[in-house]
Amino acid sequence: MGYADHVGFRAGTSKPYPAFDPVNQHLLSLTVKPLVAMEGSLYSRAYMAIGDQNDIADKLGALRRTCRSVNGVFSLLWHNSELVESENRDVYLSALGIHK
Repeated sequence: MGYADHVGFRAGTSKPYPAFDPVNQHLLSLTVKPLVAMEGSLYSRAYMAIGDQNDIADKLGALRRTCRSVNGVFSLLWHNSELVESENRDVYLSALGIHK
């Protein structure tokens, strides 16, 4: 569960939680793992269109730190096709807290 048009906390949390069936009013045996960020949300002109790699790295770093501060999970979807260019790889590694 996440937003395509911007990064953040769609479910209001970064912690996994049990799925709920609203029709039958009971918990399901599934765990929802909220998506905090997707690279396409940041790069795409249709969404946030952040052009500066440093701004993207800063945004992802802030989200990662926020998740850590509440013992949450920083879940990041980064499509492998967006790891071809070295600039994108650098931002990806930075988002994971890995610095060259």
